[in-house]
Amino acid sequence: MHGITLNNIPDPLYSRLVEAAHSHHRSLTKEIVFALERYVQQPTLDKTVLLEQIRAVRDRYSTMVTEVDVADWKESGRP
Repeated sequence: MHGITLNNIPDPLYSRLVEAAHSHHRSLTKEIVFALERYVQQPTLDKTVLLEQIRAVRDRYSTMVTEVDVADWKESGRP
């Protein structure tokens, strides 16, 4: 197994890691390894697929929403 040294960890992040380790009954090292494993196992985002999905949703609507529409909707719900 390989080792890593982490330097300059911001205090709030360190505190959250310590709290997570405590609540999961793990050592700080095991909690960091767990968090890193979860991070690297996330699927990578395919921008082409995402754009296709966005366009498909957008195509379902016949009109575009304008700033005027949004302002009107906000005002109609207020006395």
